[in-house]
Amino acid sequence: MTESRATLVCGVRLVISDDHAGLVKAIDEQFLGAAWQRCRVHLTRNAQDLVPRSARSMVASAIRMVIEQPDGMSAREQLDRVIDSLRARFPAVAELLTRAEAGLLAHFAFPRASPAPDPQHEPARAAQQGDPSAEPRSSASSRRGRVSSAWSA
Repeated sequence: MTESRATLVCGVRLVISDDHAGLVKAIDEQFLGAAWQRCRVHLTRNAQDLVPRSARSMVASAIRMVIEQPDGMSAREQLDRVIDSLRARFPAVAELLTRAEAGLLAHFAFPRASPAPDPQHEPARAAQQGDPSAEPRSSASSRRGRVSSAWSA
């Protein structure tokens, strides 16, 4: 990880990965001061593996409801409700979510980035606001730019 870090970016404030112990340790050692968040896709898959196929969609929806809350306090309250509702029927999922709380909600410690105007949909307004990228570009590169600027210093 040391060699690849030098070629990536500086000022990383949040790293998102799966919960592999070696990877989390390397992130902690190499990105000093950066917060770590558990990847919600991996967490959801781990939780779905603990329930019957018929309950997987419900578990995924419950986790999504937590992540889509507007702020950290609301997300913690929703997570508590989800854990309580799953505890009787799926205690292993409740335990997984209890252990994953800090890593699942880490992104709420950061301010919400306001989305930049999308030049593809509003080129005139973006140009008026002095957006040098008012030329249309692919939505994938637009998303990457917003995400990387939101989490790097």
